[in-house]
Amino acid sequence: MHRLMTAPVLSVVTESGPVALAKAGTAKWSGGGLELTLRLSRMPVWDAQRLRPRLRNCGAAPVVLESVEVLRVPVTRPRRGPSRGRGPGPAAGSDEVRFLRFGLNMPGDPVRFGVLSPQGIRPAPVPADGLWCTVTPECAGVTANTLLAFRAAGPDAKACVIGAETFNLTEGTATLSAVPATGVTELSYSMVLDGLILEPDAELVLDSVLILEGPDLNELLVVWAQSAAVSTPPRMPAAIPTGWNDWQFYRNSKTQQDVLDSAEELARLRTAGYPLDFVQVDGGFCLHLSEWGAPGPGFPDGIAALSAKVRALGLKFGLWLAPYIQNTATSVVQQHPDWLLQRRDGAGPVRFERSNVGASCLIDYTVPGTLDWLREQIRLFVDTWQVTWIKLDGPNYAMYRQGRPRDRHQTLHQMLAASFRVMREAAGNDVLIEGEGPMGLALGHVELQRVQTDNHAMWYRDQKSNNPYAPRVYGKELIMSFLHNRWWCNHRENVILRDFPSPFCGAREAQPDVVEPLFNENEMQTQLAAAVLGSGGLLLTDPMKELARQPERMRWISRLLPVWPDAATMVDPFPDSAYPAAYALRIRREFEEYTVLGVINWSDTVMDWRCPLDRVLPSETAGREHWAFSYFEGRLLGKVHGELALTGIPAHGVRLVALRPCARHPQLVSTSLHLLQGAVDVANVRWSQKTRCLTVDVGHFHQTDERLYFAAAPDWRLAHIKTDAARCAVDDYDPTAPAVRFDGAPTGTTRFELEWERTGRGT
Repeated sequence: MHRLMTAPVLSVVTESGPVALAKAGTAKWSGGGLELTLRLSRMPVWDAQRLRPRLRNCGAAPVVLESVEVLRVPVTRPRRGPSRGRGPGPAAGSDEVRFLRFGLNMPGDPVRFGVLSPQGIRPAPVPADGLWCTVTPECAGVTANTLLAFRAAGPDAKACVIGAETFNLTEGTATLSAVPATGVTELSYSMVLDGLILEPDAELVLDSVLILEGPDLNELLVVWAQSAAVSTPPRMPAAIPTGWNDWQFYRNSKTQQDVLDSAEELARLRTAGYPLDFVQVDGGFCLHLSEWGAPGPGFPDGIAALSAKVRALGLKFGLWLAPYIQNTATSVVQQHPDWLLQRRDGAGPVRFERSNVGASCLIDYTVPGTLDWLREQIRLFVDTWQVTWIKLDGPNYAMYRQGRPRDRHQTLHQMLAASFRVMREAAGNDVLIEGEGPMGLALGHVELQRVQTDNHAMWYRDQKSNNPYAPRVYGKELIMSFLHNRWWCNHRENVILRDFPSPFCGAREAQPDVVEPLFNENEMQTQLAAAVLGSGGLLLTDPMKELARQPERMRWISRLLPVWPDAATMVDPFPDSAYPAAYALRIRREFEEYTVLGVINWSDTVMDWRCPLDRVLPSETAGREHWAFSYFEGRLLGKVHGELALTGIPAHGVRLVALRPCARHPQLVSTSLHLLQGAVDVANVRWSQKTRCLTVDVGHFHQTDERLYFAAAPDWRLAHIKTDAARCAVDDYDPTAPAVRFDGAPTGTTRFELEWERTGRGT
């Protein structure tokens, strides 16, 4: 770790060009009238350090700051030369560095694993990676906003995580650069300051940075997230929000009747016990897509009337808001041109000919009056329209950084943070705010945050195999699960269940004759598995009355709900592929503990997978035998010990396996009611050795034509069932793996008392 303070030169980029800061002391670098001091302190967790930078303008003139480099350190050794030091690098034996590139700028900012070396990056970058990876003859590089993880080669190499601890000025940028000429890979960390003016003799306290090392990447990510949450206390919803959103079918073409049709079906499901609470109207409800107070022609009765009708059905009302971007035809742009973000060259406002609201400009929230306008929009939503979930779209750093705010003594981050504070105050504590922009900016202001890009019912973007789309959605959702319940409630936005195309979205928007691609069955199962393993907010998004005509598709809703509060962790960190294959979710109930394992085949060919159980299971049970049950296959895989092997996982498919420690008596090993196989659908399980009776209480809201699966040693036989189920039948063709098929009791809780007897056949 001592290498963190040894960089001979660090760099500051100003508006007029770069300035080199030469090392001028143990923790000081200076040059061009600027002085950077770094304070490094040890934290009482793992092998962890906190870096606190300060920058002073010692010159006689103001300095316009674009970025400040606060760290540069090698993480691999030169190809020749003696070995020195310890810490996050350099590593011996190889010039390869395994990395995990995080995308905390936006939900669509890619997250993936890879291997970086002076020879390039593997797996090879895909089109979505182009903004953050560079591969040239001179250098191969990986850049990440806010957070980066890596592990150099070598048998004793530790994982390293570097990321922002605070978000007062900006979010920070980490870069790994591999140079073929030397064979050395360097780590650097810079603060983006957006043209901030630093006056003479003024000092700038930059955000603190955490550098963590340890053997377990999952634990390092948790420590980083918890440390940042101490500096900026998070907000959490009282319950995980669920419901329906119109976006992935209707897009901007919805009408008030479309919304009410699905709301009525949602209300019917809610009456039947489904935990579905919200109806969320997305973009397209207002004129010019961003004239928030003026409903569009598809909503002739107005948003207040629609909200009242939704709430009369016993549901809560949510609404989309993108207050940073304005269509050029809106009253804000027409009447307040002085509110618009100006271009860097001073030649008028930043303008986009295409955006999610059409031709548009950005609001500069350092201009007086803009924050008051924003407060009025939130009060309109909350007070007049009774909105209790605001889906907040944006802001987008990449768009804002094409211009300059009027107040040059604020970074863009500070300006946008002020807008978040205004929205939070105006909304009050009873309204959920969902973030869909930079994640560090949202911490402490939102209860939910989108952590992945929009879901579409397709595996490939443009149906090109070199441009996978679904892995970017579900791979990122699962990798980012360490933020769930630590920074906020993670939110995936929607689950697509329909098997019919939308006339409004996907390829048909640009090419009306192209039919929207849809998931095959394997891809559908992967989407569902990611939803339950990732936890977090869950919204349906299909036209519900049409979906209700497909009972098999509708049944997936009950298998996803309720949402289990915890999320899975990666089993195979730093894999050879862009996304780990395996994710483990530990289920703890008062009456049992078990693990649900999801193994996803991201590839285009059939896959076999095997793994030692001590990498999947908690240490206290890893050495025991476990029953393994595969949910989507509906079959008992048998007892496993030491290692789990899964064969024939189809392309784009998944195995969702419940692993329960083997008892010395017959036991429940799975259910059909929910993908987590007992976590939320079983109220209690208990065994009586005296009566040889296994009692199972089922408490799920959907109990029509469901199944309970059991396992027993060969010397046990199911002899009798006593139950209050409306209907019940036993399939004991295999007496060691009997199943009970049933319709539940009218009360909503169904009891099964299964009496077993010894057969004398032994094991």
